Amino acid sequence: MVVFRRLQPGGAASSGRTSGLRRTEWLIKRVAAMPGDRVPDQVAPGVHAAPGDVVPAGRLVVLGDGPTSRDSRHWGYLPVSEVLGVVIRRLS
Repeated sequence: MVVFRRLQPGGAASSGRTSGLRRTEWLIKRVAAMPGDRVPDQVAPGVHAAPGDVVPAGRLVVLGDGPTSRDSRHWGYLPVSEVLGVVIRRLS
């Protein structure tokens, strides 16, 4: 799981970093593939990948679990530079 700035279609960030952390829309998604991993079949059309292609350096494939979730299937690879942090455990 990663926390990252919300992306627009085409992978552009929603706002500049100069706007500050509090004014930025953050999302949490599951990482489905990392650089060098094979692109998952369900994501291939969204990232314009051919069968057997791998995730390029500096990019991640993220997926949401909700029925209306927007993720790499819709806006492509997530640039690693947009990641704020990694979720390592649930807080309870």
